[in-house]
Amino acid sequence: MTRQAGGLGHRAGAAWGQPWAGTTPSRAIRHNFGQSRADLIASMDGVQYQYTVLADTPKGYWRLGESDRIAQDISGSGFHGSHQQTTKNERPTATLTAAPQLSTTIGTGTGGIHLGTLTPSYAYPCVEMIYKHAAAPVTNLSRLWGTNYEGSSEFAFEVGVNTSNDINVYLTFTDGAPGWTNTNVTLNLNTRYHLVVGWDGLQVFVYLNGVYQTSVGTAWAGRVLIATTAARSIGGDVSSSLEGIFQDVAYYNYRLSPERITRHYAAIDK
Repeated sequence: MTRQAGGLGHRAGAAWGQPWAGTTPSRAIRHNFGQSRADLIASMDGVQYQYTVLADTPKGYWRLGESDRIAQDISGSGFHGSHQQTTKNERPTATLTAAPQLSTTIGTGTGGIHLGTLTPSYAYPCVEMIYKHAAAPVTNLSRLWGTNYEGSSEFAFEVGVNTSNDINVYLTFTDGAPGWTNTNVTLNLNTRYHLVVGWDGLQVFVYLNGVYQTSVGTAWAGRVLIATTAARSIGGDVSSSLEGIFQDVAYYNYRLSPERITRHYAAIDK
């Protein structure tokens, strides 16, 4: 059975950039040089979520929409990306039920955001994002997280959406590739989600809005992912027909625990 989950709700009066009660984080917020005043103000939106993600040491973390050209990796790993023909969204309504104040729109054939090679590749990849799905892909299995090009034998770990809006995962193992696997978790259109997908060596797992959805691929337990050198991307390549809005994207080399996923989701201003 295909699952559908509701998106991020709206809490009356909630605003991006609420003061964060707690200790000062060990990592500083980084801003691009030459930001306009409006962009600098906008970059404070979602700061509680940003601190919470950084505290769990992602290998890459991109707050999208801060620049038209550079997707800055604020994790400290230096995996900065380049926007292709994506659209930066300026200061719209500050709730998660509308377009966020910092985001990037991926449209059909825009080429997504190229990140280059995440070296080294990781045995237990996990990707986390805030994403609004705008339309069913025309091209099957358009990537949310993948490589910069099609036909690669080095996909290793990719996350895509099929024409029925189901989340699919591609894994390439050292002893062969099972190919695309449908998780049967469906994204509703025009709904913003906090999404976590990963492989922990035993199974593929999916969480939406802090809630566990499913595990697939348990028959592959113990198999080893290839060590890929393929360049990564957010939103796929130019052949992708993905249409949606990406806000924050983080990449980890370990499985986020259910407790950490719940904590990340709770940190989002809703």
